[in-house]
Amino acid sequence: MDEEDRKAITRNLLSLVHLTNLDSLVQKLVDKNVFSERMVQKYLDAELPANQRKRELYLDVQLRGPCAFRGLIQSLVETAQYQVARILVLRPQPQRLGVAMEPEDGDTPDEAVEHRVHPFILPFPLPGLHQGAVSTRLQNLAIEENEVVNVGREPLQVEVKLASQRMDVPSKKALAVYRMASRPKGLFLLINNIRFDNGEPERLGAEVDQNNLTALFEQLGYQIFAYQNLTLREMRRQIFEFAQLPDHSKVDSCVVSVLSHGHAGMETNLVSTDGCSLSVEWVISQFKNEACPQLQNKPKIFIFQSCRGDERDFGVVPAIRRLHRVSSGRTQSDGVAMSKLRTYSDMLIAHSTLPGYVSHRDIYQGTWFVQAICKTFMHHSHDTDIEDMLKMVDQLLADCFSENQSMQTSCYENRGFRKFFFNPGLYVDDIRIV
Repeated sequence: MDEEDRKAITRNLLSLVHLTNLDSLVQKLVDKNVFSERMVQKYLDAELPANQRKRELYLDVQLRGPCAFRGLIQSLVETAQYQVARILVLRPQPQRLGVAMEPEDGDTPDEAVEHRVHPFILPFPLPGLHQGAVSTRLQNLAIEENEVVNVGREPLQVEVKLASQRMDVPSKKALAVYRMASRPKGLFLLINNIRFDNGEPERLGAEVDQNNLTALFEQLGYQIFAYQNLTLREMRRQIFEFAQLPDHSKVDSCVVSVLSHGHAGMETNLVSTDGCSLSVEWVISQFKNEACPQLQNKPKIFIFQSCRGDERDFGVVPAIRRLHRVSSGRTQSDGVAMSKLRTYSDMLIAHSTLPGYVSHRDIYQGTWFVQAICKTFMHHSHDTDIEDMLKMVDQLLADCFSENQSMQTSCYENRGFRKFFFNPGLYVDDIRIV
């Protein structure tokens, strides 16, 4: 579908939902091969609210190819829904589309041209917030699997700001800091499951996440190992083999990221393309000190983008209105003999959402979480510790609302992890830091 046609649908979505007669429209869309008989069954399901079914139809039609908009306009006209068609097109455009539209009562030919767009109107304000700010915010968020209002379709351009001085030096408070000066800085494993064989929906927009993370970590100085659409057996093999790579002994860090659907039971599980579950804890265990001696005493960072359940976070109205959000970190203490290495240490584990909750994904720009990581890391990794950056990531997520007003909270776990700076652009063999 043409970009301007998509914008017309997205910009006027609430008006289209309010005015459309769904029952008469659906069969016409089938007749014009915009949808198949099987595809339209969900729009006819009387157990679902009518507005929800209409909204899903208009969002889905944007993905139905270059002729879908023309078929939509023709269907609206042939079912006498002229006002809805007028919202989407100028009066001269139906001639281009081969559609004749009837004028509304009282229209002259010149006046009819002006009936092209209805303003974007929110059905109700979010409690506790100014309506104007919320309207702008909702208009600038992306449609994610029929639930988030579109922010545009251009992917993020990742450009990392390089460091001018090394930050991996002890602080005045004597906090231990990881050395980060090797070339490459580390090895980065990325597994991105997009399409599934077991009926799980395709993760539209996941390719953008992969491109963004690859660009980010290449600019941060990492060697990339990227894989797509792996079965359970393939996921296990690639993760195990990556953990055993001898080159880990030559670099200063390691990053592992898995992007997929996810389920929550007793623990968080990632879904393979053949519909099996892989425990997040199994992934992490491949890098514990006994299993991966090449990475002992080196920072190991895990980034998991997946749902961790089905619950949606709709937020709460604060008892006292606050002007600033404050994120608190997590502290841990472990008591072991100093002559031994702990089983798990030097690990930082970041999750896109809380246990039990869904994780939002924009079909054009990728997941909220990966977008926030890339935006934060590219601007702040030159002088900011990674835990502070993960707090910044969650602050970005705190300003995201879906169309049905659901939100998202990221989290991370520190398992014996010290201060860590990426030092982008600075290496031990660089004359600038010798």
